[in-house]
Amino acid sequence: MELSAEPAQVDTTTGEPLESDVSEKKGKKRKSKSKLVMLPVPVLPHDKAVRDFLELNFAKPQAFYGDMTAPLASFLYHEVNTRNRGIVIKAEAAYEADIHSELWIGPTPDAIGIAFIRGDEIDYLGNLDRTPGLPTGSNGKLLRDPSGKFVRATSGSRIALINGQHRAAAFARAEATFPVLFAIGLPLAARSVTDQNQGRKSAEEMHMEGISEPRRSDALVRALDALQQRMSRKLSPPFIAQYIDEWRSEIAWSLKAVPANRVTGTPQIAAAFAYVYRATANDPAARDRLIQAAEALRTGAKLAEDSPMKIFRDYCNKRLQKSVKWPRRPTWVLSLQTLNALALEVTEKVMTPRKHPGPFSEANDGFDFFLGSVAGRDLLIGSEGDPATSS
Repeated sequence: MELSAEPAQVDTTTGEPLESDVSEKKGKKRKSKSKLVMLPVPVLPHDKAVRDFLELNFAKPQAFYGDMTAPLASFLYHEVNTRNRGIVIKAEAAYEADIHSELWIGPTPDAIGIAFIRGDEIDYLGNLDRTPGLPTGSNGKLLRDPSGKFVRATSGSRIALINGQHRAAAFARAEATFPVLFAIGLPLAARSVTDQNQGRKSAEEMHMEGISEPRRSDALVRALDALQQRMSRKLSPPFIAQYIDEWRSEIAWSLKAVPANRVTGTPQIAAAFAYVYRATANDPAARDRLIQAAEALRTGAKLAEDSPMKIFRDYCNKRLQKSVKWPRRPTWVLSLQTLNALALEVTEKVMTPRKHPGPFSEANDGFDFFLGSVAGRDLLIGSEGDPATSS
């Protein structure tokens, strides 16, 4: 299998497309820390699906359902995806996670869109559009050069992928086959309205499924996933729904025990409490201390000066003061800090009181302490073949 790396102009932290390597802030220029990343997508031998695809008349507008095999996905990504926005790594990773977790739903109404460029289209500057594409003959079929290779052209009739590059990359990387809706022969202008409508958010999907507090549940699941994977990734509604099903009792308790607020009720703190609630399932004494810690964090009552939860609570209050500038940290760091405080609380340890609360410990001690009781990675959704561990 040959691997080809397609440059993807994305922010390696957020997964969003890069618009510039220089940003303006208060009149000063600073270089972005974002870097170009490479997304390896395999180049696969042609199969029957690719051969059938090559026989289509792309000049004729039509829509049909067909199997998107890994070789066809690879061909579309490398050959037909001639000019598109940069790959959003989190979006592609979410598709791969769904495939590996057997949560992929297909076919869907969102078509793999391929435009047929006649050659006389005018761009926004009033010139002939030079969008590159694979040339077609008078019969609407793809042409090759004398050596049998596909060569891109910027004039004459040609085709270009205008929707579906993330699915193509995910299918090829996962070597998966799923039925999809194909729409070919589309006008090139169709690309300007692709992805413009507001997509349905996963919280709205959960509300439709009857899940209580869908927005907080959605945020808590994302925080739990970020804590376990140590990365913020895009999660699809089916993935979140399965996560909630696996962690239903823990999430339900955490939503009540850790009321939402900006200080001690963030999704990251609630996620840590849900994590420990699962870890203490078979330890009634530790579970009782966890419940007491949740009440203490919420009210601040009956907290000794050397209590880890008292010191953590002081840190949370200090963290939001504008007069104090803390270094920026990934979102899951607050979850790690909460776990460290809870590990000390459930083991009845004490800390040295602080007159001026500083950053709470960001070590992995609390996470590792509870990990075995959470049943290891067997119950961490998306762990096998997930984008954090797969190549």
